[in-house]
Amino acid sequence: MLTCTIFLLALIFIGFYFRGSFLNLMIKEFPSAYSYEETVSKIKERISSKKGWHIFGVIDQGEEIVKNGGEPVGKIAIIHYCHGKFASMMFSQDSRKKISVFSPKAISVYEKSDGKTYIAMMNGQLMKFFSSGDMKEIVKAVSGEVREIMSPLHQKM
Repeated sequence: MLTCTIFLLALIFIGFYFRGSFLNLMIKEFPSAYSYEETVSKIKERISSKKGWHIFGVIDQGEEIVKNGGEPVGKIAIIHYCHGKFASMMFSQDSRKKISVFSPKAISVYEKSDGKTYIAMMNGQLMKFFSSGDMKEIVKAVSGEVREIMSPLHQKM
């Protein structure tokens, strides 16, 4: 536990020092093999077809920003999804209820100024590193299923 705490503090220090790099550790971003609309549709389809997974909703973040007084930022969708069994396992203990801040899971789909569509999501590998015991096993299972859901969407390099 002390080793994890020291490592976390070192990561935070490195994060402040390199700012953008820390964010890149926490969030995985990759180009989609499809257009914006196709990517949103395929993610919804893949999540819905995977046993136990459920989509809570899709927020048109670009539209919401403009509706609430902001300037246009382009196409951005946030897809909220969860797995009931994994969530109940995770939140069954009071000590893990605080992790609900990361729930439901979210995937962001957006277009950048280069015209390409990108996908961003929390780095499950990093979350696994900071977990132990039952929580580590739950995070490992969730990460494996999410990786399976998302793998066909990566752009072929």
